[in-house]
Amino acid sequence: MIEAHDPVWPWCTSLYVPTYFQQGFGDKGAYDENWGFEYMWDCLNDLKSGKALALYYYNLGCNVPLYLHITMAADNDNCLFFWWAASTVRHLGIGGKYSHKSVEPAGGLPPCDPEKRFAAYQAQMRLYQRLKPYFVRGCFHGLAENIHLHTLPAAKGGVVVVFNPTDVEQDFRFHIPRDLLKGDSQMPVEGAEAEWMAKGVELQLRLRAMSPAVIGIGESASAIGH
Repeated sequence: MIEAHDPVWPWCTSLYVPTYFQQGFGDKGAYDENWGFEYMWDCLNDLKSGKALALYYYNLGCNVPLYLHITMAADNDNCLFFWWAASTVRHLGIGGKYSHKSVEPAGGLPPCDPEKRFAAYQAQMRLYQRLKPYFVRGCFHGLAENIHLHTLPAAKGGVVVVFNPTDVEQDFRFHIPRDLLKGDSQMPVEGAEAEWMAKGVELQLRLRAMSPAVIGIGESASAIGH
């Protein structure tokens, strides 16, 4: 993957259509991926303001994979935007262990310990790697703007990612229909309290402010509790 920028400059005043947009390989000009709308430099504010919901609605309306390279320096130690990108972007890149003023928003970024942030990202990446097929090859189900379900055709259950992009702790309770999970009421659930019913499962959990949660149902549950 090479991220190629058009030499037209400056970007802030020159409005134009890149000539390479949606060009690609083959006689029909097919293309493999779209860029994830630059939600990386001020990612937490993009998520809190609702701007980054574009990634959610893109997944509901388009099956062309997105690519986005995010910077961990702009995230928080709960890795909130890491999981937002992991849930909505099928080709994920990560950088930015150390920030630089040239790529920060006007007000700068909150101070952080880069080694602590890096260690948090490493831990979350290990979990992501165990669940990666659900995110890169699975089917995306939008249960709500901040509740995403990922399923695989040959697997029973799925992976749910829940987000609390607010500054207060929140309780979540939601229902997942059984037909989306392709399994029975004996499937294990890891990461939330579960109550199985005739038509599906009711999940309940509490999330602290600006935090994500990853829930495994069925075959993915063992990866969560690993």
